[in-house]
Amino acid sequence: MQKFTHIEALHQVARYIEITNENPDCPEIHKIRTPVKFRATVKLHGTNAGVNCSPEGLVMQSRSRVITVGDDNAGFAAWMAEPQRVAAVRAIEASVRAAGGLDAATPVTIFGEFVGPGIQKGTAVNALPARQWVVFAARILKDETDHDAGYLDVIGPFENAYADADIHSVFDAPTHELGIDFDSRESKLEAASRAEALTQAVEAQCPWGARFGIQGIGEGLVWTPIGPHWGHTGLYFKTKGEQHKGTKRTKSQGPQIDPEVLAGIEAFIEFAVTDNRLEQGLDTLGEQGHSLEMKNMRFFLQWVGQDVKRECSSDLEASGLEWKTVSRAVTTKAKNFFVKRISL
Repeated sequence: MQKFTHIEALHQVARYIEITNENPDCPEIHKIRTPVKFRATVKLHGTNAGVNCSPEGLVMQSRSRVITVGDDNAGFAAWMAEPQRVAAVRAIEASVRAAGGLDAATPVTIFGEFVGPGIQKGTAVNALPARQWVVFAARILKDETDHDAGYLDVIGPFENAYADADIHSVFDAPTHELGIDFDSRESKLEAASRAEALTQAVEAQCPWGARFGIQGIGEGLVWTPIGPHWGHTGLYFKTKGEQHKGTKRTKSQGPQIDPEVLAGIEAFIEFAVTDNRLEQGLDTLGEQGHSLEMKNMRFFLQWVGQDVKRECSSDLEASGLEWKTVSRAVTTKAKNFFVKRISL
């Protein structure tokens, strides 16, 4: 199976570009020397769900594993098995192949967010009258060392083409654009400020919910490069509303373009190991096919540790801390959270 790319925060993308551009061993073609234009789509609070399409059939997947009707995630495989949805996916697949110039034998994975009643809670999309699959990307198998990782620039608005099957495109909702010159601090601050304002508007009223007459909050936005930098997965970033952020900043200091500088281990734990992140860990546990039982705590702790290490590495570095000095405290807080949750 092909997993969808993990998406970072803006300050992590800025750091990635800095390291890449300063690396003498990195080929010049991979360096970011010109301003980058980004397009934002609404970030939906559901569960990642993909369909791998080949002549042999359709294979459903969650973010991390292949799923079936008998071993499902949020009921997606069973939902997708309905004939009208199979037909809709095959039609989308055909349009992807035509637009991408692909032959019939090349496996294509179509990614989307599965949203609606009973999947998550707390946002407008949870109040949709029925579950939906909202497509946002398509990908072919390709060497992971290639920056575009096989993503195809072929997904556009579906309008109502597959609405009868409850399948939509994220591009059916409004999108936004901004440019960033990563060599200019002023440009980064201006872009971060605009992205934050747009994200706050999404949090106040989810544009996807608004399409269906539902009032309620949204999660945030996903920003992907367009133009010459299209498909460069190292440049993808996300902006979340305050209610969905995985970190807790120590003070209000405007748009974030730099890592957080923290006073010590205790401050780092408060910043990084938030309830939002731990709740996401519980969601991931279910997505991986594990029940909420003590015997599965190790999978939860493993995910939390990996997520904190990946998403907060630049904050650790800026704070003069190392993973080995904070990992025990990360595990302790996550363990206490898990034990308390299963006792409810």
